[in-house]
Amino acid sequence: QRGDATLFVKFLDKKTYRRAAATFAAMPEPVAPMAFAKASTMIDGECAYVAEAAQGVCLRDLLARGESPPWDLLDRAIRALRATPVHDVMPTIDYASALDAGVRMLQKGAVLMPELQQRADLLARVSAPQAVRAGFVHGDFHDRQLFFTHDRATLIDLETIGRGDAHFDVVNMAEQLRLRSLQQTGADDGMCDALLD
Repeated sequence: QRGDATLFVKFLDKKTYRRAAATFAAMPEPVAPMAFAKASTMIDGECAYVAEAAQGVCLRDLLARGESPPWDLLDRAIRALRATPVHDVMPTIDYASALDAGVRMLQKGAVLMPELQQRADLLARVSAPQAVRAGFVHGDFHDRQLFFTHDRATLIDLETIGRGDAHFDVVNMAEQLRLRSLQQTGADDGMCDALLD
């Protein structure tokens, strides 16, 4: 706590910290109604940063209570992310990199669970879509990263930001919603499709 403000300290591995420090130096200002929970202090010796807590309610908490998200605000926030300026020093985040990372993770897992190799082989055959337009990409956009007040959406955990296909975050959020539903209830609750609509 610092006065009335709640602060969080986020610890990173060395590689992520170096990337985050360089990216934070070129952090763009978001377009309203989006706000960023920016790092206020970098702690080099600990590979950590300090950021003020996001105001409002987490999207995940709304969904867990069975409440409908503020669709209009969510739509405007996602559009604002697409309009947020990007800089050349920001790392590139794209589908090809994500596919490659997925294949590598499955191959590592196949050491313990050989049946994962078949999934790795299937994923390796998927072709990445053509990038539509370069834009701001959070890189880990899901329902625990977004907080809402009545007129603002705040995005946290900004160490993964970069530039790339502006659709990347929307697809990631949608599939995270589907995955959570499948994990919790064993069925697709339609929230993924509602978000994409």
